[in-house]
Amino acid sequence: MTALIHPTAVINKNAQIHPTAEIKPYAVIGSQVKIGANTVVGSHAIIDGLTTIGRDNQIFPGAAIGLEPQDLKYKGANSEVIIGDRNRIREYVTINRATEEGEATVIGNDNLLMAYSHVGHNCTLKNEIVIANSVRSRVMFKLSRWRLLVVFWVFISLSISAVCPWLGE
Repeated sequence: MTALIHPTAVINKNAQIHPTAEIKPYAVIGSQVKIGANTVVGSHAIIDGLTTIGRDNQIFPGAAIGLEPQDLKYKGANSEVIIGDRNRIREYVTINRATEEGEATVIGNDNLLMAYSHVGHNCTLKNEIVIANSVRSRVMFKLSRWRLLVVFWVFISLSISAVCPWLGE
């Protein structure tokens, strides 16, 4: 069985795509990308860099995963993004890879990242987390489902830091 790949998708010949994965029109997949079983990559999504995506994920149109971190310290290190299983990554979500050599940005299992949310470099999201629309996670942020107070702080912190950066620290 071969993966269901739309003819307009641009996929590097070295990418590893499971035979049950589906790649929709105009998606771009880089050379170091691994995509697991039954994962669907939506139209116009970009997945690049050293990125490993598990099984049964849904990546919606316009998502950008594994691109260089938005960090001036980044000097081209071989860092990565690791995404577990059964995640829903909605429209225009961005997930940047880590900054330093051998580091990773990690998304666990069964998460929902709503439209326009951002997972910054070196962040770790564990399992069963919902990140609401347009929320931006900060550098080195770690979140697990049992830390509800942390989730509340993140939403407040991110809202306040746009107006008063010193209060969001």
